[in-house]
Amino acid sequence: MPTEPPGRRGFRLLWLGDTINALGTSVTVFVLPVIAVTSLHATVFQAGLLATARWLPALLIGLPSGAWIERSEKRLVLLACDAISCAVMAAIPLLAAFATLQLAELYVVVVIAGSLTTVFNTAYTPYFSAVLTPGEYRSGMSRIVAARTAAQLCGPSVGGVLATLYRPPTAVLVDVGSFAVSFLCLSLLPRLRPLAVRPGRPSIVRDIRDGISYLRRDPYLSRLTAAAAAQNLLSISFGSIEVVFLLESVHSTPRIAGYLLAPGALGSIIGAATVPRVARFFGDGRAIRAYMLVLLPLSTLICLTEPGTGYAFFIVGELAMAVALTGFNVIVMAFRQVRVPAFMLARVSATMQVCLTSTMPLGGILGGALAEAIGVRNALWVILPCMALPGLTLLSGPFKNLRELPKEAVSPLQLLATEGSTN
Repeated sequence: MPTEPPGRRGFRLLWLGDTINALGTSVTVFVLPVIAVTSLHATVFQAGLLATARWLPALLIGLPSGAWIERSEKRLVLLACDAISCAVMAAIPLLAAFATLQLAELYVVVVIAGSLTTVFNTAYTPYFSAVLTPGEYRSGMSRIVAARTAAQLCGPSVGGVLATLYRPPTAVLVDVGSFAVSFLCLSLLPRLRPLAVRPGRPSIVRDIRDGISYLRRDPYLSRLTAAAAAQNLLSISFGSIEVVFLLESVHSTPRIAGYLLAPGALGSIIGAATVPRVARFFGDGRAIRAYMLVLLPLSTLICLTEPGTGYAFFIVGELAMAVALTGFNVIVMAFRQVRVPAFMLARVSATMQVCLTSTMPLGGILGGALAEAIGVRNALWVILPCMALPGLTLLSGPFKNLRELPKEAVSPLQLLATEGSTN
């Protein structure tokens, strides 16, 4: 009887654990503000700080984690992160059961969980490459993104039901269980041969600088990272006032607003599921330009939203934005797996993550400030048309008339040689 290839089995285990984990995390992200406001009597501002507490660890430990993980056995790192996360999240319902949960403790749990997530994601990236061939990266990444999006779509509903039927902290037990399932899946992964230790290995600080230098010198990844970071800034700016726009400017009811937000999750699933075929048909170089410069500008239709049939503008714009951003992100993540050599993948991935995360808090501030200064709808007329601007960077340099992105890894020495030849 033929057996399943070890790599394919490894991907299935990664995919299953990641999907269940994404569901648990989505439940927790929804429930934590509910716990803060209803159980701990936090203000809206204090509840909003929970989101900042989730992003902060990526900025503080993202770069060191990439250098450290390259020196570590990644499977053990993944298992340790799941085990500790399981215990940390279990503290919330446990403390709530004894009526000792405080807001400060909630912040501490979120910061620790965010730190573990940062380390986990950095170690996960090179392991993903180890269980798939380069030709499978794009389809594998699309499956992971589609499953994550579906889990994130279901998470608030699951959390809402559990928070209603039971006490809100009880819903966090879903996240505790998800970490246990992820741990089990990862424990069944085959052991991978660790990378050979380089002689005369430099310090972690030098490794961090090398990762930054690689990303800065690579003409493809540097532009893609800059475009993605700018998109994060604009996306978070839009997201920070999206619900306010529907409730105050369009005068929707909360229930209708909830329905109108659903197409965004559906669009993300569609984008992730269709990107392999789109990239094969057009070429991934042309596909990312089409996502950014043809489909994404349709999000400006959201500005025309009005009650009744005018809701169609919001639905079309939200779908276009979700499909475009998801398709772009899948291609970029798959390209990173191919482009960066294995011995630098953790460092470069961590550097990219820090760049992408750094713009998120600024996006929330920008959206709120614009809405306060010129009104919510006018703020969207500024933010949404600007969505196409980052894509303009993909019309010049190495992306000009590019059909396919390079399919081979490039070492730091090759980047130096290429840079020197162009000077």
